[in-house]
Amino acid sequence: MSINTGCFPTTTGCFNLAQFALYRNTNKRTSKAYPYVLDVQSDLTEVLDTRIVIPLIPARALDKSSPDKLCPVLHIEEGEFAVMTHLMTSIPLAALKNPITTLETFREEVIGAIDLLITGI
Repeated sequence: MSINTGCFPTTTGCFNLAQFALYRNTNKRTSKAYPYVLDVQSDLTEVLDTRIVIPLIPARALDKSSPDKLCPVLHIEEGEFAVMTHLMTSIPLAALKNPITTLETFREEVIGAIDLLITGI
């Protein structure tokens, strides 16, 4: 099984859409609160039919008491969004369609937030 066989153009060519790809949340129940999801699953696990994603919320909706490192705010073309790391979940691969962009440039912030959630570091 191949995940997201499309190619997204970047300044260095194109990439296979998977880890750190940003998608519009298509779930009717949750898309208003969480308009985007960020795929954080390693591409090495492409044989699975699910992906681990983290929902993003508009930064203005972020509880001010949320730790900055756990919920980093990303400034992207779509606006300012907070990564809700503690709400990480798996979704069916089929739910991820039409990636918007890659957030690979925020890799350190996202991995740091996951590390904090899992290891406390």
